[in-house]
Amino acid sequence: MAMIIKGMPRVFILESGSLRVELTDPNPAASPEMVKQLYCDQYPELAAATIQGPITGKDRIIYNFTPKAGTKG
Repeated sequence: MAMIIKGMPRVFILESGSLRVELTDPNPAASPEMVKQLYCDQYPELAAATIQGPITGKDRIIYNFTPKAGTKG
């Protein structure tokens, strides 16, 4: 019997204040930076966010988007 090797899915987590959103992986071939850029239109705080990870979970690979705290004015 042949063995089938499957990659683990990636998930991207944005945490900003009380907001916590799990973003699905739009393209497994894209780099985490490309995924961040793709979601910037929906979540503007990603523009200055840093990427942390990957963290290998039980059944997925997790990347965290951490927005940088800024000052107004």
